[in-house]
Amino acid sequence: MPASLHLTNGLLFAFLLVLARVAGVFALVPLPGMRAAPEPARAALAVGVTLALFARWPSIEATGFGPGHLAASLFIWVFSSGYRHGRF
Repeated sequence: MPASLHLTNGLLFAFLLVLARVAGVFALVPLPGMRAAPEPARAALAVGVTLALFARWPSIEATGFGPGHLAASLFIWVFSSGYRHGRF
């Protein structure tokens, strides 16, 4: 049986949004032992954690999305979450 991979824009945008937040955590939060880890290992860890969080990705309806809308969504989502938790 042949398998087909169906990658929608909404799924791609959700992946990028979650990856930005996870990578931000690994870049900004001082975790023990992370400073000594090489950059490619930290990037691979961020992608791995993002894929592990697949069940918690936001559901995005991607009709009419463009790169500008993605950047605006990313900005609003990241900073509104930080504001709710008292980080900004």
